[in-house]
Amino acid sequence: MAIGFLDLAAEAKLDRWCMSPYCTTCQNMDFRTALAELPDLQHDLELLDLGILRRSQLNALRLVAILSSKSLDWTKILSIWLPHAGRNIRSTDYVCYYLLNGVTCSQEVRAAWISVCIQMAIEKRDDSLLESLVRRLGEDSRNHPKLVSAAIEQSVSSPLLRSALAKASLLPHEVSEQQRTKREKAGYNLFKAIRRNDVKAVQALWAKHANLSIVDEEGRTALELAVSLGRDGLAQLIRAKLLSG
Repeated sequence: MAIGFLDLAAEAKLDRWCMSPYCTTCQNMDFRTALAELPDLQHDLELLDLGILRRSQLNALRLVAILSSKSLDWTKILSIWLPHAGRNIRSTDYVCYYLLNGVTCSQEVRAAWISVCIQMAIEKRDDSLLESLVRRLGEDSRNHPKLVSAAIEQSVSSPLLRSALAKASLLPHEVSEQQRTKREKAGYNLFKAIRRNDVKAVQALWAKHANLSIVDEEGRTALELAVSLGRDGLAQLIRAKLLSG
């Protein structure tokens, strides 16, 4: 029987327990049962050395965070870990991505961790940590221009980092191209909706900013198609939409 967190992680690896977060098949029952039997999990985590944790131990820590997000004093745990964050960039990355937004802790401690992670990511130019920060901060990454600059620089060789930047609207040209593609797709779907005389579908496509200047295979705009098919109601709606911009 495991008597501490590291024993639990070792037992989970040895016996090949399911460690998939939010598993709907077994609900991580082996891990849950053993976790509940640990005498002092809070103390174990407070003494945990982030600098020496391996992947299997980090995976176990992630599952602990999910299963005990509110039952432990994570503010205290994260505060104790913080001075040692620089010893292992992979452990720091794991905490940044999986724990900071997943457990209950004070905003002050969370902000302190983010600050340390940003400094480390800029200094090390680590793709994974940069990606974790951009995904967690989202558009708020703009408040940290050196972080964004480092992320954009590293994204040249990292598709995942580039994707994170695009999702956070930090790559204007790429986002613009993505939006253009979506508007064109909605524009082509508009022709199908007009042929069905489906007013609700047309309005839904407008909400997606459908491109009304696109032409069909016969060179007709959406308005011209509606007129040719005798869809007077839709033609009137399209004219009004064009006039309103």
